[in-house]
Amino acid sequence: MENQTLAQWRNVLDVNLTGVFNCMVHELRAMKQHGGSIINTASIMGLQGLAGAAAYSAAKHAVIGLTRSAALEYGKYGVRINTLCPGFVETPMIAGADSDFDPQTLAVLHKTIAQRRLGDPCEQAQMVLWLASAQSSYATGGHFVVDGGATA
Repeated sequence: MENQTLAQWRNVLDVNLTGVFNCMVHELRAMKQHGGSIINTASIMGLQGLAGAAAYSAAKHAVIGLTRSAALEYGKYGVRINTLCPGFVETPMIAGADSDFDPQTLAVLHKTIAQRRLGDPCEQAQMVLWLASAQSSYATGGHFVVDGGATA
């Protein structure tokens, strides 16, 4: 962390936190009249730390706090706001050719996940669909973890 520049820190927060804030401002203006559902994306790193990723973890923690505060403020308008907290999902960022994870690291990572595998993007999408649906009409201000048991 001590070698990270302020510019690098700000870039991570701009992408992962300020971007969520900017989207929410416009979503809330549109939804304030008729209600709706906002699903922000954090990460399991918003629930725990990760060595070497202080800025990312801080931003994802902040997304959860932003979501909770906004849910309290906008619930009276029928706007539900929740956070999806994915674990390690099989995407190009984790398991692709340009990933920072080599096969050995992925094998070790699998052992830290209760289900012993990376998640499928469709598993994350199913939670998003539920949060966006009327079936989750009483869920707001929550963070929903889909991580195969990595944080259990």
